[in-house]
Amino acid sequence: MTWNYRLVKVKDRIAVHEVYYDGKSKPESMTLIPETLISCAEDDEDPYLDVVKTLEMILRDLKYDPRVLEYPKDFLICHKHSSTEETNGMMVLDMLMEEGQTPKAVVIANIDEKK
Repeated sequence: MTWNYRLVKVKDRIAVHEVYYDGKSKPESMTLIPETLISCAEDDEDPYLDVVKTLEMILRDLKYDPRVLEYPKDFLICHKHSSTEETNGMMVLDMLMEEGQTPKAVVIANIDEKK
């Protein structure tokens, strides 16, 4: 599975997310929480350079493909669930945000239908 940073429109906001692709380069899933510039540098690494490296990678990816993806329209996950399962991850995010909470790490995963 490959991934890159992309601009994704979710409801009324546009943000940078990690987007994951299937074998045919079709967006399959994405991180629920937009990318944040926080250093995850090891002890021997410079946290400043770690943030700059991430920012450069984001800019490179957005310049390579500047189109804005729309969630759920442009993702395979959206064509593979029933209306009762409608984007469970986004419903959880909305609920947490309404309660003033911010989830730390949640990924919208691909949901395959049984054929």
